[in-house]
Amino acid sequence: MNKGKVYLVGAGPGDPSLITLKGVNCIKNADVVVYDRLINQDILSYAREDAELIYFGKKPKSHSIKQDEINRLIIKKAREGKTIVRLKGGDPFIFGRGGEEALALAEKRIPFEIVPGVSSAIAVPTYAGIPLTHRDYASAVTFITGHKKDGSSLPVITKEIASLQGTLVILMGAGNLGSILDDFIRLGKSPSAQIAIISSGTTPRQEILTGTIKELKNKTNTKRVKPPAVIVIGDVVNLSKKLRWYEKKPLFNKKFLITSPEPGASKIASHLENFGAEAIKLPVIKIVPVENFLIIDKAIKEINKYHWIIFTSQNGIDLFMKRFILKGKHLKDFKAIKFAVIGKVTGGKLKKYGIKASFIPKKYNSEALLSGLKKYSLKGKNILIPRAQETSKVLPLGLKKIGAKVDEIVLYRIQNEKVNCNKVKSLLKENNADVVAFTSPSGVKSFFNLFTKKEIIYYFNKISIASIGPVTSKAIEEFEMKADIMPKEYTIKGMVEAIDNYFNNIN
Repeated sequence: MNKGKVYLVGAGPGDPSLITLKGVNCIKNADVVVYDRLINQDILSYAREDAELIYFGKKPKSHSIKQDEINRLIIKKAREGKTIVRLKGGDPFIFGRGGEEALALAEKRIPFEIVPGVSSAIAVPTYAGIPLTHRDYASAVTFITGHKKDGSSLPVITKEIASLQGTLVILMGAGNLGSILDDFIRLGKSPSAQIAIISSGTTPRQEILTGTIKELKNKTNTKRVKPPAVIVIGDVVNLSKKLRWYEKKPLFNKKFLITSPEPGASKIASHLENFGAEAIKLPVIKIVPVENFLIIDKAIKEINKYHWIIFTSQNGIDLFMKRFILKGKHLKDFKAIKFAVIGKVTGGKLKKYGIKASFIPKKYNSEALLSGLKKYSLKGKNILIPRAQETSKVLPLGLKKIGAKVDEIVLYRIQNEKVNCNKVKSLLKENNADVVAFTSPSGVKSFFNLFTKKEIIYYFNKISIASIGPVTSKAIEEFEMKADIMPKEYTIKGMVEAIDNYFNNIN
């Protein structure tokens, strides 16, 4: 029997960037990924397109999915000869039942490895500005589970736990918060002991309640604490107000809808998350490569006839270069050709293939690109423009007017994604978005076509609109709306900086 292998991987807490490099590599190589409820969906994007993704999450107080079922599943998949990643929130061996799953694998002689993760017991207090140890406050830390095993008669908080010195960190205690605080006081813990309750830690939804055990026990908002939450008890809690850093990020607690297709959506989200924002990726369009390569292959075969190749998008560069390489061509075949690109980010993409652009306009649009190219002697020159099907005709028509011989080849088309309209409207109606960001006219059209004219007025009454540049802004105006935010430099980085400036001015 060909046995596969299982990797028990700690995914870290809510912030997806806290997963380890080894964890990412395991996911990339997995045939099957079995994941929990608290796994950030962005982490799943590392999985191969052909990987099987299996959700096996359990909600608090829900026992519909037994641990034995999970064990049987990963054993079954391993016996099929597959590589399995069992993805678990935090660290597999800190209240993650990783020990139970590893024992089940060992008993069946299934090969496995444990990949440690950043535990929420450590990361969440850190994001709240609470050092678990400090020479003046605590020299010991104790990790405690906030709920007991099904069927167990043992209490969560015992007299021994209540008498412990140093810092106490309680995980999975939100559902039993009232009884946990009662038990600490009943069993001898000082009611004046400092406590912090951190919910949704390491995410832009992070909330922190601090005070004494007695104060928080009597607070009505304590009753509204929802999981996931980490409870910290000890004098180190006093340092939180001075050491809080995460909540001071400029876009903390701001929510953005990103309408761009991948990989652009993830790039925008990453920039926004670095500023502390929550980015909800909702691609309304997708890039679809052409199925017939005859015209593309003909241009590649005759590549030596061209004097210039002009790229107006990063997608165009990737698709053209991949086909170019696939057809057995090399960089030396470009030796007599000059390249022009629409902006420095596009130029950066070209540089990754070992090619330096001869011309990049100061303004990143077709008009500026055309104006700049007119300074070159292009009359009678052969120019190749690999492009999208829906691209503006400003550039090729302008080049033809000055006597250039232009060949356009379509590499891809923009297609509408299947979008759950009710989900989008719910996000907007419940004030779950502060900004909707657009990076293309096609994205604007696809998004606003989800709504009636009355709905656009209703939903966008209090929501700001960010546009990457004037062409996209013009498309927004066609729906009788206006871009509130537009960068001077028409790049993703420029747009995020403009968003930051916008909210700084408001505040």
